[in-house]
Amino acid sequence: SYRVSVMLIAGRRRCIRVCLAALVGVIVLLVAPGDSAGAHSFLVSTSPFQGQRLASSPAALVLEFSESVELRSVRLVLRTRSGAVEEELRRELAEAGLAVRAGMPPLDDEIYVGSWQALSAVDGHGSSGEFAFAVGDSAAGVPASSQSEPVETQSLLATLLFTTGLAMALGGAVVEAVDAAGHRGSRRWYRVGHLLALGGVAFAVGSGPPLLLLGAAQLLVIAMLLLSFGWSWHWPTVATVTAAGIWATRSHSANDGPVGWIIDFVHLVAGSAWLGSLLLVIVIGWRLRRTRADWWPLVKGYARVAIWLVFALGAAGTGAAVRLVPSWDALWSTTYGRVVVAKFALFTVAVLAAVVARRWGLRRARPTVTLRTMTGEAGTIMAAIVLAAVLTASAPPLPAGAGEQLLGPPPLRSEVTRDAGLAGQMNVEVASDGRRLDVMVFGSSGPITGTSVDVSIRAPSGRVEDLLPRPCGPGCFTQAFDLEPGRTRVTVSATGGELTGGYFTGELTWPPETADPGRLESLVERMRAVPELTLVETVDSGPGSVVTPGKFVIDGDRFVDAEPYAAANLDQVWVLPGEPQRIRLYVPGSRIFAELELDGKGRRATQRLVTPGHLITREFAYPDSSG
Repeated sequence: SYRVSVMLIAGRRRCIRVCLAALVGVIVLLVAPGDSAGAHSFLVSTSPFQGQRLASSPAALVLEFSESVELRSVRLVLRTRSGAVEEELRRELAEAGLAVRAGMPPLDDEIYVGSWQALSAVDGHGSSGEFAFAVGDSAAGVPASSQSEPVETQSLLATLLFTTGLAMALGGAVVEAVDAAGHRGSRRWYRVGHLLALGGVAFAVGSGPPLLLLGAAQLLVIAMLLLSFGWSWHWPTVATVTAAGIWATRSHSANDGPVGWIIDFVHLVAGSAWLGSLLLVIVIGWRLRRTRADWWPLVKGYARVAIWLVFALGAAGTGAAVRLVPSWDALWSTTYGRVVVAKFALFTVAVLAAVVARRWGLRRARPTVTLRTMTGEAGTIMAAIVLAAVLTASAPPLPAGAGEQLLGPPPLRSEVTRDAGLAGQMNVEVASDGRRLDVMVFGSSGPITGTSVDVSIRAPSGRVEDLLPRPCGPGCFTQAFDLEPGRTRVTVSATGGELTGGYFTGELTWPPETADPGRLESLVERMRAVPELTLVETVDSGPGSVVTPGKFVIDGDRFVDAEPYAAANLDQVWVLPGEPQRIRLYVPGSRIFAELELDGKGRRATQRLVTPGHLITREFAYPDSSG
């Protein structure tokens, strides 16, 4: 009837408004500035280090951290050129718990990629990463690995619970939006869904950022409270979809930036809403079939919404597969790729079942055919959801790449001068051993593909020269270049990729600064002895970021514990020539650069800290009694 059609159109419009409001809410949460002073277990260094070329097999792999780690949480997997994954290596703690050592069997001449993950023994914070090194003559490329990393059971269970709960919650919202007759069951469907989603969040606490997961749990509880107080489906759905957006930050694609997050967010919400609403319509349909009540208005309303959900799910799923599976060959040569193919096949079967239900059941008014076909469609989607959870809980295959792309340029000589900063939203590092200049461009999630740089220098003699460094991998550029004695200004313009580019001007000193690791030890000891300090901190993440200075009062011990060099176990510590109160240091394992200026009592006066995605500047003040 005309009235039913109007209500269905209004329902779809409300759905669109709710989804837009939820998307805005998620973006606000994601761009909100975080607490930069939180404790963290930073990777200080690896042995072999990233890009190292070894003449023979190393006796062991060693990972060194800024604070002690929980040995049971450490995983270390080594991939080879053939794609095989070495058996998990036996690990032991060293250096008072700050390092993890894994003995190695003799390795063939290959390029190897080590993947690691660990939990801090201090606060339980998790971290993970990869590094590549070569043994012997290893110029050939590395294909995708033949299998994914083992599926994490806890992560799999958390994903299944959350996805099932989200499907029930969003399915209830879709049915309420299109159900003109007001059939019973949607509210109960809502509540059970939110409880299951909360269970998924609880299981995921150990495998994701705790603060984000806490925010997702709070939003789910808010949605349940709004429903309990009799609110309509609109605002509870906004809270639920926003929680789904937070959950999507745990995905593999989200690690590559906002585009990857949006793809996985759309994939999660569209798939869950399709499955949940389909199941609820089937439940209502079988119940009404016994009473011979009119079921077709509800089915027709659902079908109009489902077609858009299917379109969004297919587009997002295709985008995620393109981003995560490195090649066509990897679709059938890797476990991860084969699961993607199986998931796509199930999606295709579900779409065909939906077409059958629409053309031969709905159009010809055959309730039994429609119900049975839709039931088969729901079973197929549920199987695809399980496979999607398996993909989320496992690691994508390692992409193929030339040896130079994985390793980067040959390491610089032992004497290196270095500087770093932000160019727009991109991190830029410049380094030289006096004979070669290396430029690295990366973001918070690692190297940025598709970047290009323009480099110019102003030598101490006043000579200005434009350089054209050659690419040496994603975000990597290098060129033979002799530094003049003195301080050379290097200006880098970085563009391309998904982040906003810009300019960075650094300063390289030759001969290099004097290496003095002991200076850091004395500084850490001096700062720990400070009973109280006032810290004014400004965090800059590039254009569009909100730069608001924050003021903190803290004791020296707590401040040092939050720093990436809390254990003072760095080798790359330099004192600037003629400026004994200025210190530069570099944490190679975490790509963190810092420049410190000390006061007359050997305490920190100012600090410039460059971390992936952020430039943090700090000013320090001390009560007179602290010295």
